[in-house]
Amino acid sequence: MAELDFLKSDNTSSSDNLNFLQNEKKDNLEFIRSDTTETNNLDFLKGTQELEIFGVPQSQLEEAAPKVQNILTNVKDDIVNFYGDVGVPEGAKIPESKEEKEFFGFGTEQFPTTEVLGLDIIDYKKVYNNSENVQDFSSKIGKHIAKTLVGDAYAVGDAGFKTAFLPIFTGISAFANTAEEIILDTLGEEGFTELELKLFGSNTMKASEISEGFQEAAHIALADIISRAPRVTPKNAFDSVANKVLDKPLKEKIVQEQVKVKAEPYLEVVKENISDVLAKEMSVKTGRNPVELKSQIKSKLDDAQVRASVKKPEYIDNVAKVIDGEVRLYKPIFNPAKNYQPEIAGTVAAQKGAPKKLITRQKVLTNFIKDLNLPIATGRIKSKSTLGQFFPGTETVRIKNKYDVNTAAHEVGHFIEKRIPEITRKLDEPIFKEELKSISYDKNEPIPHEGFAEFMRLYFNAPEVAQKYTPNFFKWFEENVRNDKFITNINGKQVSLKKAITNAQDQFSGYWKQSDIQRIDSKIGYTEAIDSKLGSWSERARAEFIDHQVGFARMEKDLGATDLTLFKKTSGIRQGDNILEGAVDIGIPFATFKNGEYVIAFDKSMSLRKALDPISYDLNNWIRYAVSRSSKELIEQGREKLFTAREIQQGLKLETPVFKKAFADLQIWQKGIADFAQKYGEIITEKQRSNWNRTQYLPYHRVNSSKTGSKKYTNQPSEFTGIKQLTGGRENLKPILDNIVGNARMLIQESVKNRIKLDVLDFIKKYRKQGSGRYIILKPLGKNISKENALTQNIKKQLKENLDQLIEYGLEPTTSKETPLSMVMDMAFDQLGPITQVLTVKNKPKGSEMMMPVIRDGKIKYYQVMDPLLYTAIRGLDKQSPLLTGIGNFLTMPKRIGQATITLDPSFIVANGIKDTIMSTVMTQSGNKIVLGAIQGIKSRIKKDPNYLEWKANGGDLGSYYVQEGSFKQSIEKFYTNKGINYKQVIDTPRKTLALLEELGALVESANRLGEYAASRRKGKSVTESVYLSKEISTPFDKRGAYASNYGQVLKFLEETVMFLRPAKLGIDRVYRGIAKDPHRRKVAVKTGLLATTSMALALFNSNNPMYQQTEEWDKDTHWHIFIPNARWLEFVITNGRLPHNSIEEAQGYNPQDGSFNPYYIHSRIPKIWEIGSVSSIAERAALRTVDGTIFTKETIEDFYRIMMGNFRINPISQAISPLVEIAMNKNFFTGRDIESQYDKSLQPSLRGASTTTRTAQAIGKKLNLSPPKIQALIRGYFNSFGYYGLTLADQWLFNDSEDLSIKDYPVIKRFTKAQPSRNTLYVKEAYEIIEEIISVNKSARELYKRYDKDNAYKLFNEDNQKFYGAATSTKAGLTNFNRLIQTTENTKTLSQLQELAILIGSATKKKNFVNSLKKQNIWEDLGALKKYLKDDLYMARNKIAENFVKQIERQKEAINE
Repeated sequence: MAELDFLKSDNTSSSDNLNFLQNEKKDNLEFIRSDTTETNNLDFLKGTQELEIFGVPQSQLEEAAPKVQNILTNVKDDIVNFYGDVGVPEGAKIPESKEEKEFFGFGTEQFPTTEVLGLDIIDYKKVYNNSENVQDFSSKIGKHIAKTLVGDAYAVGDAGFKTAFLPIFTGISAFANTAEEIILDTLGEEGFTELELKLFGSNTMKASEISEGFQEAAHIALADIISRAPRVTPKNAFDSVANKVLDKPLKEKIVQEQVKVKAEPYLEVVKENISDVLAKEMSVKTGRNPVELKSQIKSKLDDAQVRASVKKPEYIDNVAKVIDGEVRLYKPIFNPAKNYQPEIAGTVAAQKGAPKKLITRQKVLTNFIKDLNLPIATGRIKSKSTLGQFFPGTETVRIKNKYDVNTAAHEVGHFIEKRIPEITRKLDEPIFKEELKSISYDKNEPIPHEGFAEFMRLYFNAPEVAQKYTPNFFKWFEENVRNDKFITNINGKQVSLKKAITNAQDQFSGYWKQSDIQRIDSKIGYTEAIDSKLGSWSERARAEFIDHQVGFARMEKDLGATDLTLFKKTSGIRQGDNILEGAVDIGIPFATFKNGEYVIAFDKSMSLRKALDPISYDLNNWIRYAVSRSSKELIEQGREKLFTAREIQQGLKLETPVFKKAFADLQIWQKGIADFAQKYGEIITEKQRSNWNRTQYLPYHRVNSSKTGSKKYTNQPSEFTGIKQLTGGRENLKPILDNIVGNARMLIQESVKNRIKLDVLDFIKKYRKQGSGRYIILKPLGKNISKENALTQNIKKQLKENLDQLIEYGLEPTTSKETPLSMVMDMAFDQLGPITQVLTVKNKPKGSEMMMPVIRDGKIKYYQVMDPLLYTAIRGLDKQSPLLTGIGNFLTMPKRIGQATITLDPSFIVANGIKDTIMSTVMTQSGNKIVLGAIQGIKSRIKKDPNYLEWKANGGDLGSYYVQEGSFKQSIEKFYTNKGINYKQVIDTPRKTLALLEELGALVESANRLGEYAASRRKGKSVTESVYLSKEISTPFDKRGAYASNYGQVLKFLEETVMFLRPAKLGIDRVYRGIAKDPHRRKVAVKTGLLATTSMALALFNSNNPMYQQTEEWDKDTHWHIFIPNARWLEFVITNGRLPHNSIEEAQGYNPQDGSFNPYYIHSRIPKIWEIGSVSSIAERAALRTVDGTIFTKETIEDFYRIMMGNFRINPISQAISPLVEIAMNKNFFTGRDIESQYDKSLQPSLRGASTTTRTAQAIGKKLNLSPPKIQALIRGYFNSFGYYGLTLADQWLFNDSEDLSIKDYPVIKRFTKAQPSRNTLYVKEAYEIIEEIISVNKSARELYKRYDKDNAYKLFNEDNQKFYGAATSTKAGLTNFNRLIQTTENTKTLSQLQELAILIGSATKKKNFVNSLKKQNIWEDLGALKKYLKDDLYMARNKIAENFVKQIERQKEAINE
């Protein structure tokens, strides 16, 4: 709209008739006066002429005022006669008085007045000059007018007020909406902002609030004059009016007279002046004819005033369009042209080209909606003759009837025209114009917009008909579609409409080509919602399974808000858990709006902990005292029914100064929480808070009573039901501390959710021109009003009960002279009869649409959500309830316990810190420095500095699964409490230890996140952005899917029962997004590649080290192995000129003469990041197999599969049965080792696993005659690291003959170093697998031979592996013998027996001076040390046998292959 650019111009040399808004001169009416020298249509506002208010001369308002006032006065007098004076108290009429605030709920200023035509009216100029900005001015005037209107309403009653005033205001409201549209089309959002800055030097009001401001101003003008008009006697005024209308009922006629005679002329003047002003200004800047412009604007205003009740055809839209700067409005009527085609209805028999597979209306619309990203609303069209609507400003499409493909095609035609300006330009070309007008339902339409919509209806449903009647336009349209000329934004990308249009044509027309019978079949059966496929497949999948907040990001990207602020905010703060935790431990939360965002902080002057810590020593007595304090106030107000006065008095006797101070501090804290709910969440108002009417407040939630807070409807977002006034109850109170925290939790969570919804609405308003109506319709849904029958007796009973509570002395009189109020009520209700019809008004509207409840100014409104993914995101603001509850908890408990016993393991915590540090280096978007950022983050959290507090308050501390999955805290506390012990004073309780581990885990988890947050804030990024980046630096554990589908429910079940499945899923997703989706994905990919390259180089460097070669595959997959050389290594290299890698014995410094070890390396391990580490592991395997020439073998595929399944932790077996499944399969899923060896299986259960299990497990097995390896596997399977530590410590405590533990076997140290010699090696595992396979084949061949199947038997005998049968059996015997020796060594209980065994072992292994060597090392006389020494030596010998066998097999296989 180039012609309208003058409205945004800063060119001061041009004539600008909007200068009348400047405040530069000093006369009385200067603020509304033009200082241009030109003659213009604003002259009527000058001070030299009669004052006009919104175009209405003061004299006309003066003339109207008495008549309107007369009506109000008469009605008021009638009410007073029947019911007594219900007007405003005289004291409340005085501004700034106490009575005014008590009556109205607010106070008003004493405004300056000026005399105009004998009347004292407000001097708006002085009010204006004393105002700081637009909002301040509006607030002052708004309170005044509200007071005036409330006064009138009290005086005349609702009916009288509406009758007299509403007709005038309704007309003004229509103009208000039109004025807003005109201003937005001319000034625009930015222009209006510039205008306010020019006038006030402030920016407080949005352009989208023009309509509301216009209406408020209308209130000011009309109500002020009406309320201050000269009064006459009611009788004379009534007679004066009635004499003119004696032929009709007086009241009705009077109202009609005022509206007809006075309201309509006033509105005409308003329209005339608005048209003059805008036409003149546009003409000056554009040079266009002002008469023509005025006519166009006036036409639009006429349409706003008069909505003619004409019969509308099927496809009426009433769309106002602005094309090339020109306001074009034409209201089509049903006046069909010669070629107009009625609704497409198909034929009886199937047509040529009918689809082979049945097509339903739902499928047609579903695919259509998906391809265009254009939801279609159904219903809520009031006009009986209107079947569809399209609102171009917000791109909202609505059809009356479900699955109406004809109407949908027509309305979407308007959408396509709106999106493709080239189409609109073509409509005015003569040949196209005539063709399209010929098929329109209104042949007189000047520009055939409806003709084009009809063309699209035919083009989709019956393209041959469209081609027949519009051949030229059809050809042009087809060519543009087929050649990808129609480009528009779909799902945030510029794409061609070719696919959407051609697919729609195929399916729409295909539906009608079916026979009637086929269409009958298509209308039978279940179908999904037509909007179910909106969004891409990946968006729907992510919302369902990974992150239900995706809908916010989708909406923002589609509408052009690429910063994704809403999505990032909801990802952080959506449920307010951090705020609640901070309120309890740190201080009262409060929010400030700065730099375009709300930032939450904590007022550390008071927290719940600070309030209650001083009385924690005597908590029970303080609770009794606090309840008595609160109940005393309630009993004085007549609202206490649970506690008696005597009971309360006894409780008050417990008061001490400390108790009193704690109660007062609690009131401060609770008031702060309520302030947060009012100012930040806007879920309550000052007036609603007065419902509490309490200075001694405690939340009195009762057992089995309904809760205040959120109320959930099926598949809909929860809605806040508000704060209810306490009337007294007799049910027991819930535990008071639970009530205090629960009440705060409810207010905080509801505030956070409502603030997000308010932000969503603001976003929708801001982006309405981009088509935000495709996501949410801004107009609130109406309330659900219905008539119902009720028993009069029940109404009377309830009313009596309520009055009895509210009236101090009840319903009965205090003296015999008074008439009982109960008798008056009985008389009144008896006249109603037994059944009374009542009108019920429910906030929740009728209908099953997707609705978003939002509270503003304490009132709940419902908005229709059009996009299902956005609706999923809104529903996701509510906390999810677990799938498994009650008895189902037994399935989730093993997972919670198992997960906690891993995550609370100090080894895991330290390892996790290392992983997160490496991960953050790869994922950082703020330049967070490796290690240094983590250290700074740890300091920040420990000190609780401002950086940490800001991060936490605004949703940064996700708590991870450490806190979320903790399972011991409450049970330990409850145990000590029940025993009468203060658990806080028990120094060495498990609770203290676990709490410390939880805090340590959270500290490590947040270290790098806090470092990223600080780095982001230093770069000037917002709090919302920085919190989001801090979560994205590693795995964001707080993401949840919607889990709404059957598949989603299955996944939710697995996540609740399978250990680490959700963290694994989110970790995979984070890496995928980092590499494929994030803005810095190239950097992530490069860093991941560098890490993989480094890992590959390390593996190749280690490949010749025997210590690395014998390391098990699972260990290589999950750790980087670094062999740190010592001083002996350097000496060896210098002496020999090579590395000590000739054998495992050499590398480990093994002396076969005395069995001692003196390795050349310290074998250290660094845990790999799970997901990115898998890329490194795959790179390692690829490099090693490329070097040895086995890259293209099945072993490579097996490597990749093992890495993916292991490192990505994909194990769908519930933790409740996972250890049992491992035992049944005789396989540890993580390490891949057998639980029981082949040798073990040949023994009785209690004798198995002597060399591999703890003494404690063996003792249990012997007692119960069960397998110790299985017992140990069960304990470790369910209790993981804690189970291992427990068994190990039990061995040390219960058995004085256990081997000594090496320092490398201690927790934490064991995680990062590997003791030598290794007791489990890759060669041992592979040897047993090869032996088992060879022997199994040999046994099968022998069995076939016994069955006289010699051919197949010989085939097996001739397999290559049978050449190693002898080696296999001898190796198995050797391994078995050494396992027996190890078992014997373990079971030896006395030192003398062990010394005898040592002598035998030394002799059998041909060791010289074995005993003397042991004595020199002070081992000979130490049972534990000697046992460890012997076992290490035996393991070394056993492992060497396995290594030699495996390498022999490999060499012979290579020879055979050659």
